[in-house]
Amino acid sequence: MNNFDGYSNHCPHFLAPLTAVILGSKIIEVHITSDKSKNFADNAVSFDYDELENLIKLIRLAETIKF
Repeated sequence: MNNFDGYSNHCPHFLAPLTAVILGSKIIEVHITSDKSKNFADNAVSFDYDELENLIKLIRLAETIKF
């Protein structure tokens, strides 16, 4: 991760993009959806609005940690 400025998430859990931020990524790309029950492309790895809000809160918290 040290050679990249960003991370493109295709994992269904917030741990991967959060880890990318902790490891130094300045840019993360995630998929969001308004309806997780639909069969859209990448919907299985998309976050709904509540999950996105939680991810942002965790990222902001991680940014306060000094290594």
